[in-house]
Amino acid sequence: MPGIIFKRPKISELKNELYLKNNVRIYLLRLDEIHPVISGNKLFKLCYFLEEAKKNPGKQIITFGGAWSNHLAATAFACKEMKIRSVGIVRGEKP
Repeated sequence: MPGIIFKRPKISELKNELYLKNNVRIYLLRLDEIHPVISGNKLFKLCYFLEEAKKNPGKQIITFGGAWSNHLAATAFACKEMKIRSVGIVRGEKP
């Protein structure tokens, strides 16, 4: 996505005596390290919508998220960086 700099995700190996003893190797793809705001699978969920909105200047992104979800923040950040209009709607009830 133009305008947003992402880090290449790392692959980390989990090491544990039990794993070594049983000849088991476990690796993690660290999607949480891609970007400080747009991390994890949010990037993959948003990328096609952002690309579509960028190709069509009249379009904007409208999204729903929970009160404590970082989905709205990630979407707002990406849209701001890419100069795309956005609306975030917080769903749910007051606690």
